[in-house]
Amino acid sequence: MENKEELKFQTFYQEYPIQRLDIRENTESTTRRDDWVNWGQGGMNDFPQFVLEIRELSPTLATAIDAKSNMAIGDGVEIEGMGNVMVNRYESLTELYYKLVLDAWLFGGWAIECIWNREKTAVESIYHLPFQYIRAEKKEEDEHYRDIDWFYYCEDWSSTKRNKRITKFHTLDPKVNDARQIFYWTNYQPSNNTIYPVLPWQSAMDAVALEAEIWEFHKKNLATSLLPNLHIGLVGNPTPTEREEIYNQLVQSYQGKNGSKLMVSFSDSADERPSIETITNDANSGIYLDVLSLAQQSILTANQISSPLLLGIQTFGSNPFSQNADELKVATNHMVEFCIKPFIKKLNIGLENVLSLKYNQPTTIINKFKTFEL
Repeated sequence: MENKEELKFQTFYQEYPIQRLDIRENTESTTRRDDWVNWGQGGMNDFPQFVLEIRELSPTLATAIDAKSNMAIGDGVEIEGMGNVMVNRYESLTELYYKLVLDAWLFGGWAIECIWNREKTAVESIYHLPFQYIRAEKKEEDEHYRDIDWFYYCEDWSSTKRNKRITKFHTLDPKVNDARQIFYWTNYQPSNNTIYPVLPWQSAMDAVALEAEIWEFHKKNLATSLLPNLHIGLVGNPTPTEREEIYNQLVQSYQGKNGSKLMVSFSDSADERPSIETITNDANSGIYLDVLSLAQQSILTANQISSPLLLGIQTFGSNPFSQNADELKVATNHMVEFCIKPFIKKLNIGLENVLSLKYNQPTTIINKFKTFEL
């Protein structure tokens, strides 16, 4: 077999496609044709949409974001001396506030539309703007990004159409005669970005994607017997049509009622004998459980959740319904005092500035955090 190195094995294997999560980088970029700064690597402008996608695929992240938002809302919010006022025709302050904290915990920022009265003496209505749809204007090299005048709103930034529906909002300014104005708030963290924020859980991005892919892998494996169980090597180089016919015949012969999958390969050398080998499926190996546990722990750590009991989940050998009352109470107090309150304090300062323009007086937001007696 002097020409052994020249042997080429052609494999015919029908497999179920797996959706892979390519991690997007939280970066900014600009192009000559666009008036805004893209949020996402390579000018894709899709980083917030990726964040929404990965949140839906990671149960630990989704639960953590919802739990922190609910803890921030507690029994509602109100303005000192005014109560839970209506901020627009449809929403109270508490209803608006929940949307803002949900955006803030997920993206690290929030935005609201401010509509002035006819006399331009006060802000008449305040509406929530989904943070993922907003992009900031592109500044010239000699301009500072602190002085952003315009923001762009579009519900489909992935569209390549030049005439896609984009709405311009001027930054909040009573001296500007523009009907639609925006207040854009971000939580400061040191970053290479000049405009768009760092996610509060940015350090766990890889862990979130890992958790999502592990669940996706097991789902496909269980649903379709994704991994092959049998490998059959045949001699010859049949046409694609002949290969498919051979594969179908072998499937009928070997698959059986249990739905086992097989892999068929062909070789050009007559010296290579057909072989039939059993492929061991190690999808249930304990390594997946270990990696999943580490990923979940990383997600909880990045979200400053000291105990999984706060999310009502059973993991890391803990049982939320056993004798853990003291641990739950301590973890709750720690979460509220060292995670929720410091973040909410910064958020309130931004919102209070806008509310003071609505009521023409200094305003103070009162958070009615829940207390637990266990």
